[in-house]
Order: sequence, then C-alpha cells, then structure tokens
Amino acid sequence: MKKVSVRNMRKLEFDYLRIVAIILVVVCHSVAVIYPYLDSTGSVIQHFAMLSNSDKVFSSLMFVMGRLGVPFFFMLSGYFIINKLKLTEDEIIVFYKQRFFRLLITFELWMVFYEIFVRVFLKLRVGLLQILFELLFISKTPNYPNVLNNTMWQIWFIPTILGIYLSMPLLVVFIKDLSVKVQSGLIFVAVTIDFIIPMLNALFKILSKNVNISTGIDHGFIGTSFGVYVLIGGLIKQGWLTRVSSRILRIISVVGFGSALGMQYIINQLMTNAYFIWYDNFFILITTVAIFELVNRIKLKKKTNFKGVTLLSNLSLGVYLIHRPVQIIIQKYLFLTNYSVINFFINLLVTCFISFLLVYLLSRIRILDQYLFYNK
Repeated sequence: MKKVSVRNMRKLEFDYLRIVAIILVVVCHSVAVIYPYLDSTGSVIQHFAMLSNSDKVFSSLMFVMGRLGVPFFFMLSGYFIINKLKLTEDEIIVFYKQRFFRLLITFELWMVFYEIFVRVFLKLRVGLLQILFELLFISKTPNYPNVLNNTMWQIWFIPTILGIYLSMPLLVVFIKDLSVKVQSGLIFVAVTIDFIIPMLNALFKILSKNVNISTGIDHGFIGTSFGVYVLIGGLIKQGWLTRVSSRILRIISVVGFGSALGMQYIINQLMTNAYFIWYDNFFILITTVAIFELVNRIKLKKKTNFKGVTLLSNLSLGVYLIHRPVQIIIQKYLFLTNYSVINFFINLLVTCFISFLLVYLLSRIRILDQYLFYNK
C-alpha cells in the first residue's frame, strides 16, 4: 500500500473500494460480536433460532455483506502486483526483499503485539511452546489450543497472504505466459474445486444428505480459493471481462449476493449448528468479481478531490490489523443498549473511528508507518 500523491500513478476508484472493503471486514466481525450464533463455550448450541425474525434477517444480511470485503483485497493484490512483476532473477529477488520480507516483519510485529495483548488485557496464560508455534504460524494437532485464532479472528489472513506472496512468481507465469483459453480453463477447474464443491457440500447439509464431496488435487501452494481471487484480479487488469456487459455484471452481483444471503439464512434456520458462509462460496466469488470489474470500469474525473480518500485507503491494512483488539476493548468498556441492531451500529462505528484514528496517528511516526503499516 505505497503512498502515492500523483493521480495517474494510482487508481482512485480502487482507493474507494479499499475503504469500503475494510469497513465490510469490521461489519463482519461486528455481527459475530453482537449476534453470537454459538454459546460462550463454542458448542453447537445454536442461538440463531432464538433471535427475532428481524434480527435473523438483519444479522444474515450484514454477515454476508461483511464477507465481501476480504476478496476485494486479494483481487487488488493480483491487479497491482502480478502484471508489474517481471520474471527475471533480479526482479524476483527485489520482490522478495521489498515485498515479502518487509511484509513478514510487519506481520511478525503484529503477532508479538497480539501475544502481549491476549495475555495482559485478556489475562490468558499459555506455554512458551504455543507462543512459538503461533509466531511461526504452526498448527499442532490434534486440537492444540490456539489462543490467537480464538480471539484475533483476523490473523488467518496473515499466513495466507504470505503464502501467496511466496508463490507470486508462479501466479505471474499463469497470467503472462499462458494463452487466454488455457487461463480460462485452469480458472474453471480451480473454481470447481475451490468454490463449487464446498458450496455443494453446504447445500447437501440443507437437504440432510450425508454426502461430502472432496478432491485429492492439492494446489495449496498458490493459495487455493484465495489464490484464485488473486489470479482473477490479475486477469481483470488484462481485460479478461471486457466483453461482459455492465448490465450482466450488475445482474450477477445482485443474484450472487441474494443467493449467498439465502444460503446464510436458510442453513442457519434449518440446521442444528451454526453456518458461517466463507470466502470459498461460489456466490461470494461471482458477486465480488462482478463488483470488482464494475469498479474497474468507473472513470472518475481528475478534478475529484482524492487526497482524503487516498489517505484513508493507505490506512486500510493498519485498520485490518488493529481493529480486532480495539473491538475487544470496546466490548469490555462501551455501554450498549438492549437493542441488538443499535449495538451493532455502535460497535461498528466506534471500532471504525478509533481504528482509523489510531492508525493515522501512529502512521505519523515514520518508523511505525514503515514497519507496522507496511508503508514506504
């Protein structure tokens, strides 16, 4: 998220999208805070059935809206990085030095902060071995307690994006060296494996069918469903969807979102355990891809005042990393009402305001801006 002040060196339309995307991430987590579908022990006792009809619809709507945020960030990575990276030894070495290792330092600093936060503020105590595992992104099975994953819900993104950056040269080969037909064919296969099959398994649960489809094909080294988002971002940069009319894209975005919302609501209404629609849902994919391409087609006038938008856009990674600790503090000290909808908006607005403000103030300190927020 490099700071650039010249209009033609960045795409202002995507600055708006980054701001919307990070707010949607907070929306998703605010729903999880105000409408806990599971009880405090994490058991399968479903609280969704205990909600009023209006809260069921509202929480489902906000949760699905919130799920749209993260795919935009992955597609933006593909859009801006893949087509710029040249497959020479020097370029790849520079990429890993300036991108991957700097990002690794940033994320490790935040992981250390999270470790301190959960132990000092939340009074959680675990052994040194678990701390080491969490800092190295290692999972021990079976059922090794992972304190950070249970409290810092956003940290799954950290090893995922690091893995994608490691495999970025492979993604560049996909975009630059393969024909459009081969690209489309491979994307179709990846979408089938990473999106359609998981969605079918969820639908089988609705129908009470004891069926679970899986495939032995493993392409985790390019990020699975998240890698697909990155690749699609790079393909959109190359004009992959230019032949699709804007009208069709708008229809796809509406139908896709409505279908995702229907799945989220109906499965929670019918099942005995909670269902949280994930980013590997086919309807989330087509909705976000259609919206991303529509935003890509927007051409804002140069006279548009973009300095404030650019500033907020540059804060988005920091807000992603800091918003969950802020949210936990708000849960403990902020007065809430007896109305869930009001509590949701209080949590959302206060979390966004404090997070943006903290990141802005800290980013004024150059060394923090560089190492905590990945800005040059």
